[in-house]
Amino acid sequence: MENVSAQEKVYSIGAVCEEIKKRGFKEFENHNLRYLEKVLKEIITIRRDQYFNRIYYIDDIDKIEKILNLKEQGLNYNAIKSMLSAEENKDINSKILEDVEITYKDEIAYGEEKEETSIETRSEYVDEFKNVMHKIISSSLESSITPKIEEIKLEINKLHDQNVDLKNALETQQNNHYKALDDKLMKWREESFNVDKKKESSFLRRLFHK
Repeated sequence: MENVSAQEKVYSIGAVCEEIKKRGFKEFENHNLRYLEKVLKEIITIRRDQYFNRIYYIDDIDKIEKILNLKEQGLNYNAIKSMLSAEENKDINSKILEDVEITYKDEIAYGEEKEETSIETRSEYVDEFKNVMHKIISSSLESSITPKIEEIKLEINKLHDQNVDLKNALETQQNNHYKALDDKLMKWREESFNVDKKKESSFLRRLFHK
C-alpha cells in the first residue's frame, strides 16, 4: 500500500469518473474504470489508502483519458498496453540502444583493418551466390506460392473479422458484468442504510416513550 502524499490532491473512484466525464467521456462510470484496471493492470496502478479505498492522482486521470482516446481511435487493449509500456520504458530503451550502438561501432573499428584484406576476394563469390539463389527463389515462388496468395489473404481477412467480433463481444460481456456488480453494491449499500435508519428510529421511539 502506498503512502498518500499530503501535498498532492487525492481523488476517489467517483471523483475520477466525474473528472473523466468533464473531459468528454459522458458515460464513464465506476465499473468502466474497474474494467480498465483489470485489462490494463500493468499500466494502471491500483493504490489504496489506510482504509483500503481506491485512491488516484491527477497523473492517473491523465493516463485514463489517454487510454480512452486511444480506444476511440480503434486500438485494442493489447495495442494500448504495448504503446504505453513502450513510452514508460523509452528512457531505458534509449540507453540500451545507445550502449549497443557504441559496442557495435567499437567492434567494427577493431575488425575493420583485419577484414580489409580479404573482403575483395570474397565479394565476387558472394555476388555470384546471391544471383543463383535469387533465380531459384523467384522460380519457386512463381510456380507454387503465387496462385495461393489471394486465398491466404481471404482467410486472413476472415480470421481478422472473427477476432474483432469476438473481442467486441467479450468487452461488452465484461462491461455488463462489472455494471451488474456495481448495481448490486449500490443496492446493498442502500438497503444497509435503510436498516440502520429503522433501527435508529425504533430505538428513539422506545427511548422517548418510556
